[in-house]
Amino acid sequence: MHPGQRRLERVPPEIWQEIIALACTDGGATGRSVALTCRFFREQSLHVRFTSLSFKNTNRLLVFLVSLRVQPKDCRPRIHHVALEPSLYTSHIHPALRHLAGSPQLGQEFNPVDFCANALEALYSVAARQLRTLCLVANPLVPFRCFSHAFPKLEELTVWNHPLCPPPAAPAHTHAAGTGLGSGNPSRLVNLSEAGGDSDGAHAVEGAGAGPLFPFLRRLHYVLTDQSMSFRSILARLPTLVSSRLTHLRLSGLTCADEDVPRTLARMLGVPPPRPLRERMGLGVSSSASQAPLDTSGAAFPNLRHVVLYAIQPGRDDMASFPKWAALLGLLRELERTCKRVDGMRMVVLERSWLRKPSWATRLRDDWLQRMDDGRGCWVESEAEESWIEGPLEAPKAVEW
Repeated sequence: MHPGQRRLERVPPEIWQEIIALACTDGGATGRSVALTCRFFREQSLHVRFTSLSFKNTNRLLVFLVSLRVQPKDCRPRIHHVALEPSLYTSHIHPALRHLAGSPQLGQEFNPVDFCANALEALYSVAARQLRTLCLVANPLVPFRCFSHAFPKLEELTVWNHPLCPPPAAPAHTHAAGTGLGSGNPSRLVNLSEAGGDSDGAHAVEGAGAGPLFPFLRRLHYVLTDQSMSFRSILARLPTLVSSRLTHLRLSGLTCADEDVPRTLARMLGVPPPRPLRERMGLGVSSSASQAPLDTSGAAFPNLRHVVLYAIQPGRDDMASFPKWAALLGLLRELERTCKRVDGMRMVVLERSWLRKPSWATRLRDDWLQRMDDGRGCWVESEAEESWIEGPLEAPKAVEW
């Protein structure tokens, strides 16, 4: 053995793996260069080369799943960060992934929605065990399926129009009817540990009684633009998903239809529910009483201390909804003032014009990248910070005659 090789092996492999992982702060260029220097470093990079993954479409996800099957048998990828925007895939299916489409015969059609859902489940079976951050961007052509895997180490979750889990009243093994990604057959999935994945990664949930799916989740950002869903139902499912460790919550896309959200949040935070202005005036609440400290010992989520609410006003052609919008905004502002009376608690209410059309796909991906480096991401502390991130409103386009 070459003397230089012996000197390298004096250092435990775990330390080399951490060094290679920490060197990858430039999109993987440094880590890739180190892995190509010699066989020793290539072997040490096997476990860390998939630390962060970003898939802009389903095709890239399929390429990754195929690549896992050609990795060395001792490769146990530690996937810590994943961002995914699914797309409808109707092209040729690689032979190694035909089981995800129900093993169709040559020339036989397959369900592309179920195929994409099963591909995502296959990724979860490999990554769920070690995942730290997860960002799922919505595509109306490919609706998401309810989570069926436990993510024991997930700390931050960002989802857009995701059902999360079945409603509390429904059995945990059923999925909502009519959602294409909720009707896939889990028996079609194959544990990719045979192809180099982590054998402990596939933790399908047989029932919700074993505990929350995300026991260590601390930050949740939920974006809702689908009118068939509601924040009321999403918040009702949180006890099934997260534990009392949750510290940050952001709800983006609140509208005048979410009139129950302020009172629900008050119960979660353990503060008095907000009252309309007319009711407060009738009770004659004094200013000194409104400044007194609050006891939040009865909070459902005692560690929740940072809440960001992104509310969008009705459109110009929906004037009938403005009274409901004014009532909702009044309750949110009252709840915001109440939270200031709790030591260490911060609530930021962001009122947005219907003219602003946020590009959530770009915004969520940028926030995900920032959070990987312990950046601010979407967790703003003021209106000014959010406005700086969003930038000015686009100027109306001129009409030429």
